[in-house]
Amino acid sequence: MNSKNVNSKVDYITKDYEGFRKMMMDLIPLKTPEWTDFSENDLGVVLLELLASGLDVLSFYQDKAFAESILSTAQNRRSVLNICRSLGYELARQTPAKFKLKITKSADYEDEDVVISKGTKVSTDPKAGNPIVFETDKSLTIKANTLEGYVTVTQGETVKGEVAGAGTGYPNQKIKLGMADVLVETLEVYTTFRNQYESTSEQSRTYWIRVDDFLNSSPEDKHYMVEVDEFNNGYLVFGNGISGATVSPDLNVNADYRYGGGVIGNVGINTINTLPVNDIAGIAQLTNPEPPIVKGKDSESLQHAKVSAPKFFRMQDRCITKQDFEDLCSMEDGVALVHVVESFNIRSEVFIYIVPSDFSSTVPEELKERLIKKINDKKLLKDTPVIKDPTYLEFDIDVKIIAYSNFVNSEVQKATEAILRKAFGIQNMSYNEEVLIANIYNECLKVPGVRNIVINKPTKDVLVYDSETNTPRVAKLNNLKVTVEGGVGDSEH
Repeated sequence: MNSKNVNSKVDYITKDYEGFRKMMMDLIPLKTPEWTDFSENDLGVVLLELLASGLDVLSFYQDKAFAESILSTAQNRRSVLNICRSLGYELARQTPAKFKLKITKSADYEDEDVVISKGTKVSTDPKAGNPIVFETDKSLTIKANTLEGYVTVTQGETVKGEVAGAGTGYPNQKIKLGMADVLVETLEVYTTFRNQYESTSEQSRTYWIRVDDFLNSSPEDKHYMVEVDEFNNGYLVFGNGISGATVSPDLNVNADYRYGGGVIGNVGINTINTLPVNDIAGIAQLTNPEPPIVKGKDSESLQHAKVSAPKFFRMQDRCITKQDFEDLCSMEDGVALVHVVESFNIRSEVFIYIVPSDFSSTVPEELKERLIKKINDKKLLKDTPVIKDPTYLEFDIDVKIIAYSNFVNSEVQKATEAILRKAFGIQNMSYNEEVLIANIYNECLKVPGVRNIVINKPTKDVLVYDSETNTPRVAKLNNLKVTVEGGVGDSEH
């Protein structure tokens, strides 16, 4: 038998059941010419089809594994997290909402001091559904002859003295915390000897320090890292005895922390009105009379991480070039578009034009402060970052579509509006990106049923860049009008 002829029949890119079955059926005359019965009842055919089915499944998982190893195609949250970590990028964690709480004293206690201790729990009304719990950020004393006072509260709850696990002495020990949605910045981790489960003595505790990695940790350094899995569970990770100390088997690992956060804490005005555990004597009423001081945010989405992680890796933890500035700002929550203009004035200013994620005309001061701090932490040169508000150039689109007679006018209209909003909506535009009539025409042609197009607005190409003032602008679609005729009317459909 000629092996060359046999091998020539093998299709190495076959991936599905039909392909595998055909490939093996084609090999039968070459390998076993005496096999002539290919009916469905033939045992050999049955076994061959079972094998093809198994190969089909294996092929699926092979493709899936490959896709999950690439950031742009990965769908599993754990895969994205692991790839991002390999690039040195950690997904932004959730942040809790913060409110100013007004507490009114009972008239019976007007002549007495009323003390609300730090960490006192308050919540929304349980009768309205699952209550959202907040805690006071500091203690408050409402003095005698005073009926009200104010204190800030932060969404989430505190865990004190949790025995997270026992040391093993093994390298890179990982211990899971009891509650999910841990606010990592609040973590305090300490070890006590095994027989001291509930020690309040500071002298009996040995505190460990949280680090981003163990690269600079010595064998004696009591350092730990925090990892968050795809379910927002928090894990304490300890050293290997070479880079960072291990946890001795005679020690318990204890943790104090807060958990919570996210947009769930962005409750309405006057909704935080309940003391869920114990009433404090002397309190008549409590409420949040103003919007949040700090809005709660969910943890970073996978889609945002897929875009931001490569930018972070490209920056190499520094901010020097124009691209570095743009990448750094675009990764920040609340930023939709960024455009950087390097000036050559004596102050070496770098003008950073920002379009906020809500596409408003001004950049919030809080966002400006975050961006400036982030840039100053990364920049190596003496450039002065200046955050600029966006400048928009509004335009209208008015098109008339002539549809083929067998298409429904209203359906063509909806499809055309959708494709134009996607192509020319501000969320998909860039700074100084022109809106060309030819592009509007081409986008309309993508809609099934379009026979001809008349563009009434704009009457000419929208040239966005302002050459007179050298101001970068963003084209902003204001009004969109699509009319359709020639097809089937709704009443006829």
